[in-house]
Amino acid sequence: MDIKEIIESEFGLIVHDIFILGQGLDSIAYLVNNEYIFKQSKHDEARINLKKRDTGIKLSKR
Repeated sequence: MDIKEIIESEFGLIVHDIFILGQGLDSIAYLVNNEYIFKQSKHDEARINLKKRDTGIKLSKR
């Protein structure tokens, strides 16, 4: 499953265009429909760290 399919199935968003904004050792950042930014981890350890970071962001917004 490619990133377009993942975004459409997981978020219910129709992807018209997608561009790579940048990438590092752990992840790739995408600009979707010139409006949304998605970050995809490249390996399991990065995925765990990304989930921890996202949880911290959600908690800090409350």
